[in-house]
Amino acid sequence: MSQSELLCLLESLRSAEGLELVRSVAGRMLQELIEAEAAAKIGAEWNEHTEARTN
Repeated sequence: MSQSELLCLLESLRSAEGLELVRSVAGRMLQELIEAEAAAKIGAEWNEHTEARTN
């Protein structure tokens, strides 16, 4: 990717739509991390019922 393409991408991300996209992606990533940590802690995935489940 050239420097001009990177600058164009950066400008797009700075727009209102770009900022909303970054917020949305970051929020989804955080939610996935929270769910993975919870699943590891309780010993089961979301809505999964196992004998190993601790909660």
